[in-house]
This record gives sequence, C-alpha cells and structure tokens, in this order.
Amino acid sequence: MRRAVPLHKSDMNYGDLEAKHTQFYGLSLWHPYFATGTGRTDSYSARTALAPLLGLGYDVRRDDTDFAAIRRLVAEWREVAPNYYGDFYPLTSWSYAQDTWMAWQFDRPEAGRGVIQAFRRPECPYTAARFQLRGIDAAATYVLTNLDGGDAKEVSGGELMDPGLLVEVQDQPGAAVITYKKKSP
Repeated sequence: MRRAVPLHKSDMNYGDLEAKHTQFYGLSLWHPYFATGTGRTDSYSARTALAPLLGLGYDVRRDDTDFAAIRRLVAEWREVAPNYYGDFYPLTSWSYAQDTWMAWQFDRPEAGRGVIQAFRRPECPYTAARFQLRGIDAAATYVLTNLDGGDAKEVSGGELMDPGLLVEVQDQPGAAVITYKKKSP
C-alpha cells in the first residue's frame, strides 16, 4: 500500500456525500495520501471533498460558474491540507446513517497544529455535537479558528479533551471545519 496513491476514492454514486465521508474515514486509517474531487460549490459538498489532494471539476465555460465559491474552497483546502500529513483521529464511529454526525481530526504534534472536520448529516436532528480531541497537550492553550468566520478563540488543551469541543452547525446537512494552533506550552 505504500506505493499506492488512490486518485479517486470510489466509482460509487458521486452524489452520495455520506458515502464519501465513510470512504474518507476508511482511507485515512490506511493511506496518508489520496485524492477526491468536486464539481459543486455548496459548503457541505465542497467540504466533503477536502482531502490531501483535491481535484476540481468545474465547467469554466458556463456563465453560472461561481468562481468566488471556487476560490473560497481552494483557500480552505490550502489552509487545511498540510494537516492531512498529521495523525488521524476518528472523533465519531464510522457510520453511513443519515441522522448522525461524522467527524475526524488531523493533528500535527511537531507543528502544534491541526484540523477538525465535522459533518451534520441530512436527517440529523441535532444542531450541535461535542467531540473530545486527541493527540493534543492538555497543559497548552490552543487558538481555534472556525473557517465559517467569527473571532478566533483560545481554549485549554484540557478542555478540548474533556469535556471536548462543542461544534454547532445550523444547516442540515452542514459542515464545519475548525483549525487549531498551539499557543503556549
């Protein structure tokens, strides 16, 4: 497997975003480098496509191509992509269920940085979920940035581990991407 580079997760139904979550989850346990692609610009679809290698499949000849949304997606990918070389931690159980959350974390301990990706599935009745982060320093302070905007906030590593990070997503389905950086030992 160390010589394999899956450039496409699957030829399964391309529109089945929850299946893509499960494929990302499974591949991340085994392969440090793989690709996925998208041709959609809504937040849930675009964030489902974030992976170590991102392929863009947009028809730039169309008058309705949303270039601003594509630029936002690429900027998000550039922000989080280095973290995919870190340690992978599932934050939820593997599930294809439509009424649940699915989340994971990548942590780069040598850089003191990481990313959390959380997905509120289409039939999930809960607007918030709490995730206990792993691989971080309980004694350190971390600066968290939600890529949907708002002010960065400082949280202790101990709080991020227990009780955990509270993630709120109002959209159904919806996705959150949160980066963190270690501020102090």
